[in-house]
Order: sequence, then C-alpha cells, then structure tokens
Amino acid sequence: MKGVTDKLMQAAQEGRSEDLADVLESYEDALRYIAPNDYARYSSMMGIIGGSARRYLSKGDVDATAAHGELLSVTVMAAALEARGIRSAAVYDPGIVLERPGDVSGLSGFYVRQRLLHLIEMDVTPVVPGFIGWTPNGKPATLGRGGSDYTASLLANYLGASRVFFYTDVPGIYSGDPNIVGNPKIINYMNVEEAYVFSAMGGKKFHPKTFEPLIGTKITAFITSPGSAFGTLVSKEAEAGPKAVALFDALRVGRRGSAVAVVGKVDPRDLPFNPDFKDSKGNAFGKVFDDEERAVEVARELHDWVVSWAR
Repeated sequence: MKGVTDKLMQAAQEGRSEDLADVLESYEDALRYIAPNDYARYSSMMGIIGGSARRYLSKGDVDATAAHGELLSVTVMAAALEARGIRSAAVYDPGIVLERPGDVSGLSGFYVRQRLLHLIEMDVTPVVPGFIGWTPNGKPATLGRGGSDYTASLLANYLGASRVFFYTDVPGIYSGDPNIVGNPKIINYMNVEEAYVFSAMGGKKFHPKTFEPLIGTKITAFITSPGSAFGTLVSKEAEAGPKAVALFDALRVGRRGSAVAVVGKVDPRDLPFNPDFKDSKGNAFGKVFDDEERAVEVARELHDWVVSWAR
C-alpha cells in the first residue's frame, strides 16, 4: 500500500474526499483477494475506519487522517493471517499513548502490556499499527514519518522482548547512502548507540528515535529484507571502529550548511580529518561545510576510508 500516507495527507489538506474513497477501495480490493471467505466480517470493520477517516478529513485534520492508513492495513493483515490458519487479532489501539503527535507518554508501557500480553499468552498473534498512537482523548495521531520502526522498538521494550526484527527493502544498514557514495557495504554489526546516532542523522531513513527504546536494554535488533540471509545486528556491544558515513542538513547539529559525519567508536586521533562536532558519547564525529558539493566530495572520501578500515 505504498503511497497511502501521502495520499491521505493530501486529501485532508485539500479536502478531497474522493482521494480517501480511492484509498478505501484499494484496501477493499486487497481484502477480497486475500480473505474472500472472511470478506464480510473484515469489510464491516474497514467501513467503520473509513467513516472515522472521513470525519477527520472534513475537519482538515491532516495528522489524524493520515493515521487511518495503518488502521486499514492492520485489518487486511489480520485477515491474511486468519485466512492462512494463524490465530490473530487486529489491535487498533495497542496502548501507545501520545501526549501530542510524536510525543510518547510514559503510561504507554503499562497499557501495551495490559492489552497485548494476554493475547500472546493465548497464542494469538496481535497485529498492531505502526507509525501511530492515540491521544488521551481517543484521537489517532502519528509518531512521524518512518515511525513504524519506532513503534517496533517501543513494543520490544515494553514487552521485554529479546530481539526485534526490521524487514526493509534492502538487506541491512549500508555504510553510506548508495545515491552518494556509490559502493556501500552492509554493516554486519553496530552497537545500539551507534545505530541511534546514525538514524538521528538520517541514516537508512529510520525514524530518528528508532533505537532509543533499546538503549540500556539487552534487546538486539536485526535489520534485513524478507528472504535474505544477510543483515545488520544491532546489540549492546559491538567491535570498535568506523561503521558508516552520514551526510545531512547541519541544522540537526544546530549549524548552517551540510554536515558530514563518521559514525562508530573511533579514537579521534585516527580520523583523517579534524572534526568540529561530535556525539556526546563519542559515537560520531563530523564537520560542517558551507558548500554542499564539497560536503558530498568529503563524504565519498570518508566512505572510502571507512570501507578500507573494515578490510
């Protein structure tokens, strides 16, 4: 259902109810294909979700309207599992409470355990929406783009999981943006704080807070693609050394221009450049450039150094 969130946001911004109707029809088509025998049961729930989306769209509430794509996806996914003999339950509100969009409440852990653990104990697979939570007054709201990864880490933390898997369109975290460096390598291992810093700098298009709930825990994360034997293992401890290069807007570090950073536990004396900023725990070192082309050039040079270090 690629593009649904953007379409819902645009529909709310422009008051285009016909765009919402198109989205609902695409989910109905998927449901007919995936679970024809249970179509009526799940379609009625999708009708309720559609009605809710229309109400928020009519108010021009972009964030709340966008959240409904996940609610529709949960319905189709639960139907797909049931059609294949797997006991499942669509849990539209798993307990992630948002004080405001993107701001997760400390009450969430209690509610998540209350709503999901009894299903798991009964051998029922909960199907939970990523990317969204619910405000205290019962309104859906988003965690921000890429928030499904953040949802997974929050759930892993709240439920005391030992591991969380992220399935993406590439088999792991790359050492650099393929559109910039040209020859990126899959990083086999990162520690969780390195992964957190890299995601905060825009690496892998993860939500900036994806790895935050895993810091200080024994939870390991594995990033891979479906069917791949390769991936990146993120754990509490990992071998020291540079892992990746990030190129990002320097506003993220309170500066103007383009920033380049080497991510990984490195002795600053081993760096091939003089950094002008660093992560507070020494997991990244970087430099800011006024000229974007120069920043790209430096990113490529540093990536070659990172890859040669790994060999």
